[in-house]
Amino acid sequence: MTESGKPILYSYFRSSCSWRVQIALAFDYETVPLNLIKDGGQQFSEEFRALNLMQQVPALKIDGITIGQSLAITEYLEETWPTPRLLPQDLKRRAQVCVISDVIARGVQPLQVWLWTCTPAHLWCASPHVLLPLDTRGM
Repeated sequence: MTESGKPILYSYFRSSCSWRVQIALAFDYETVPLNLIKDGGQQFSEEFRALNLMQQVPALKIDGITIGQSLAITEYLEETWPTPRLLPQDLKRRAQVCVISDVIARGVQPLQVWLWTCTPAHLWCASPHVLLPLDTRGM
């Protein structure tokens, strides 16, 4: 946290994981932008590595700890900052939200990032012939 007591979110503007955390942070916080491309990736700096050994965004510095991974951050916020609520109180509905979140974070997002990183010279990776086998194998 900063001297003002505000949490600090280390983020990249193109990161959907960072956006998830920004949506969940319904209170005042500070952002430290990291450029994942500039200078070979600012997330690989020694300063950031000291905060987050995984060297990934988002990372939230709050309550004397630094938390990485958007789902872990939102769960921590839900338990420690109870208003506004992020998850339903009903356990069955909460489980459904967790399933959807997990599918997005571990199922859809890796494929989204993989397709986004394809260069025009490698457009074959976005062809239906590749996506269909990926889908049928449960990815």
